[in-house]
Amino acid sequence: MTPPAKPAPAIEAGPPEPDPDGWSFQLDPPGEAKPEAEHQADIQRILANVRRHSRIGWSSEAPNMAVAALDYATRGWSVFPVHGISAGRCCCGNPACGSPGKHPRVGRGLTEASKAPEQIRAWWGRWPTANIAVATGQISGFFVLDVDPGHGGDESLQALEAERGRLPHTVRSLTGGGGEHILFEHVLGLRNSAGRVAPGIDVRGDGGYVVAPPSMHISGHRYAWNVDHHPLDVPIAEAPSWLIALAQVPAVNSLDAPSAAPPSGISTPIARPRLTTPIGASSRRPPASRR
Repeated sequence: MTPPAKPAPAIEAGPPEPDPDGWSFQLDPPGEAKPEAEHQADIQRILANVRRHSRIGWSSEAPNMAVAALDYATRGWSVFPVHGISAGRCCCGNPACGSPGKHPRVGRGLTEASKAPEQIRAWWGRWPTANIAVATGQISGFFVLDVDPGHGGDESLQALEAERGRLPHTVRSLTGGGGEHILFEHVLGLRNSAGRVAPGIDVRGDGGYVVAPPSMHISGHRYAWNVDHHPLDVPIAEAPSWLIALAQVPAVNSLDAPSAAPPSGISTPIARPRLTTPIGASSRRPPASRR
């Protein structure tokens, strides 16, 4: 006769495992519910790690665009929804869309940019997959250097840094099209320009906007924060004087007007002053190629 199996020994609950990366979420012990504040602290800690470790390639699950937009608003950045990407096409429904995933969902576009949580919840409640646009310039406290390697922007930036000095450590995002957005503190009067700094390098300042992570690019990749330049870990730096000098646009330039400022990577038929640096003549991105 086979003797009855012995019951498994009870496992005593010990102290929680060390969690140096901050990913664990401890369940409440029976009969010992955590205070709500501790639950919220756990959630915020884990969300912070998700944002800190986010990078291109983490697109198997759709991110919560409303949460991201609200997070930017808490930083003082003004946001508004732009059309998203679905099945490789712009959600606007136009198969020949000239700016897929980048043009406004709202009627007045950039001028409706907001930091108000109730407005942001309403927008993304209506369009949950809409991409996120952040208004640049004084309204959000920073301008953006938009580097497009498809038009020589990476080579231009390398040449500029070799000649004038490296850019300071600051917040950077990776565009879904392989480019980069480099953020610097707002400079009074700095407006938008295309190719003025150098070929393949645009500026988005007052009256402009850029598409922000985790928005979807027409390529199928998401915009993402550079893990070594994440806004959770790195402050937005002041731009070096040489960059400001190159980026300044004369007041007579028609790029003054907010309505003339397209999102990063979209061209407009406007006059632009010639580049005066030894990097080369200014260039404009052809309409068929947009980031």
